[in-house]
Amino acid sequence: ADFLLRQKKYDLCAQVLARVENELRAQPGLATGLRREQAFLLFTRGLYYFYSGEGNFKPLEFFQRGLDMMYGSEDPWDISWGLTHVAAGHRFRGNFREWLHHAELGLEIQHPCGDPIIISDLLLNRGFSLLAVGRSEEAMRTIEQQVLYPQWFITFDETQNIYGMRGLARYHAGLYAEARPLMEQAAVFAIQLEDRVGHLFNLWILDLIQLASGNYAAVRLGPHMSAADRAGLAQTPFKYSVRLTWGILDLLRQDWTQAEQNFQSRLNNNKKTTATLMKGISLPLIGFTAYRRGDLPLARERLIAALETGVKHSPYMVFCISLGVLALILAEAGQLEQAVELYATATAHPGAGNSRWFEDVLGKPIARLTESLAAEIAQAARARGRSRTLEAAGQEVLEMLKASPDLQAFANSKATL
Repeated sequence: ADFLLRQKKYDLCAQVLARVENELRAQPGLATGLRREQAFLLFTRGLYYFYSGEGNFKPLEFFQRGLDMMYGSEDPWDISWGLTHVAAGHRFRGNFREWLHHAELGLEIQHPCGDPIIISDLLLNRGFSLLAVGRSEEAMRTIEQQVLYPQWFITFDETQNIYGMRGLARYHAGLYAEARPLMEQAAVFAIQLEDRVGHLFNLWILDLIQLASGNYAAVRLGPHMSAADRAGLAQTPFKYSVRLTWGILDLLRQDWTQAEQNFQSRLNNNKKTTATLMKGISLPLIGFTAYRRGDLPLARERLIAALETGVKHSPYMVFCISLGVLALILAEAGQLEQAVELYATATAHPGAGNSRWFEDVLGKPIARLTESLAAEIAQAARARGRSRTLEAAGQEVLEMLKASPDLQAFANSKATL
């Protein structure tokens, strides 16, 4: 069943899993002494639900049941292998803090055992969960450490080659010149593996790198959408992620209505999945387009939802965009010092601070509006902003938004951030 799953033969995999499960139910005595085998069965069933596209919620349930069985053996190898799966299950649900916690717990248990396969997978989980929560330097060090181990992953999808892993880490760290050649090589590597999904994913990351670098004319979303259709990916999260990227180009053209439609399509798609990072990014961007269209109630609602996602799961870019949008709202309301401070917090992370599209959409308008602020006041505000964490600022602003009856009241508030 595990082999068939890795070959993406999902129907055959489901048949084998059902056969084994039926035999265990028919002959309960078979389960005696087969604790590890039953745990493996649960792990494979959970992976089947995720990779066959049947949903992101079910895998964690199966992984946790398998881990509970592994705990019963009191074998460090078994427990760390179970933690690898549970970490991946939290990744599928977008529970970034739990994803990181279980990866680090698994590494703590596994290192004395020294199994390179399990250590490799746990390092991969740790590296990418660190990226998600914005700890990019630690993430890069972890991923560089991980590539020294054998390449066998429990999450055998778009992160299946070292070029893609290293390139994605550098993209999130704002090192776009370093990220580009790695992702280009990853795209070639995916073709060699006949991995159409991985190839399109790498091309999409290259588009994000072009956006962040300010090379807007080099973004090739149209051909990628056509390629997704040819590959049978018309209604997959990949295509809706491309729509989100297209929405950013709409923002640069100040086409607020079209941008909102693209962002909303990504949000609608996430009703069936739990892609927390992309869902979270969609929310403040819809808040921004609604604000630009003059729909202040919707803008407030979406910004609150975005910050709630950030507080719960800690995806750094959700905080960055939310705080950046709110900084612009404050600047346009004449709260210049607060706007400078909040924008400094939003751009302290290089994933936003080094991004040209972020600067063009939010940073430049804020700079124009706040240029009358005395230099020493602006400098002090930036210093305060950079000294605060995204999480602390996000929590504080969320409370202020909830306490304000509307967005206008928030923007006109004299409260100190």
